[in-house]
Amino acid sequence: MWSVPELPTRGLCGTDCGGCDLREHSYRTRKTGPRHRLLVVRCYTHGQAFTVYPAGYVPYARTSLEPSPMALSLFLAAFDASKGKRWRGARCSMPSWPTQLRHLARAGVWLGLCGGLQERAAEELGVALHEHGAAALCFSQGGYQARGVAVFTVLKLLEGGEALWPRLLRIGHAVGLCGRGYQVGVHRELQPLFR
Repeated sequence: MWSVPELPTRGLCGTDCGGCDLREHSYRTRKTGPRHRLLVVRCYTHGQAFTVYPAGYVPYARTSLEPSPMALSLFLAAFDASKGKRWRGARCSMPSWPTQLRHLARAGVWLGLCGGLQERAAEELGVALHEHGAAALCFSQGGYQARGVAVFTVLKLLEGGEALWPRLLRIGHAVGLCGRGYQVGVHRELQPLFR
């Protein structure tokens, strides 16, 4: 079953005026990755178009930010690496070792474990700086399994409290991996998930 995004009544282009005339333009299906449709919306008032993803999905990730860190397909490579499991990729449909390493590196960037943004990442994620710093050190000095453990450690720190996927979108935006996240509000207007 495909998750279908909700059509907003007002877009980002019409925040300072009388309103938008938003209509479904088309749906795009993905060639690879999860089978979710992307809603292309056109504003006939302002002549702009944008894509609406189902809740929890981000552009180009091909995976969702699911509600539990244990089930996060975005971080599956790190989870497997933390257990010492290497992706072998015997066939085209199977993920390979180079793919796992790329996903592991992306997970490290996403959580601010590398790239010099540790302080900002800890703040955006709402975790203690010393715990995030210890994970960042482990990520930078270890092999693939230690990097997986570092990512998994930060994900465990995120359990409970504020909803997980908005925090992950906030940090993904802060480190430059995705755009600002919005959700469709109760009146079907687009509302920013964070400032």
